[in-house]
Amino acid sequence: MTARRPPPSWGRRRLDPEHSLGLRLTLATVAAFVVLVPFAALAALVLGDWPPLHRLDTAVTDALHTYALTHPGWVRLMSIWTDVFAPMPLRAAALLLAVWLVRRGARRLALWVAVTMLVGGVLGPLLKLLVGRDRPDLLDPVARATGYAFPSGHALNAALAAGVLLVVFLPYARR
Repeated sequence: MTARRPPPSWGRRRLDPEHSLGLRLTLATVAAFVVLVPFAALAALVLGDWPPLHRLDTAVTDALHTYALTHPGWVRLMSIWTDVFAPMPLRAAALLLAVWLVRRGARRLALWVAVTMLVGGVLGPLLKLLVGRDRPDLLDPVARATGYAFPSGHALNAALAAGVLLVVFLPYARR
């Protein structure tokens, strides 16, 4: 009579590529924690108008603005980059990914992708309203944008898209 092996541990099941839901849930949870804790700390510092952060922000803004004024080619390149990786193209890519997942039979994962990008698209403007941080007022701006500055819609949606891609495609990395 053969001895039955005990079932794999909870941790081993969570990271098993053969059971990708556990792996994906673990990745999503870890990524959310790794992103949300620093974001919450930064938001608290921004809301509190912490002087060292304000000085750093001003120094970086002034340095980048000076560089942009003397390098118009760089500004054009960054404008193209900004347009390509703007929130709407990233959401369109997520929609295509969700359609692809549905066609592969991964409806639950497709729904997660769609909901994640949708919630992020709503959460960004709400957080901007809550924080109410004005954009820098520069004497000779190289670009103009409306609305509040924190959190950056581009950065928020890029982080969401990167997280979505990681959660969806990492289980395939070993194959």
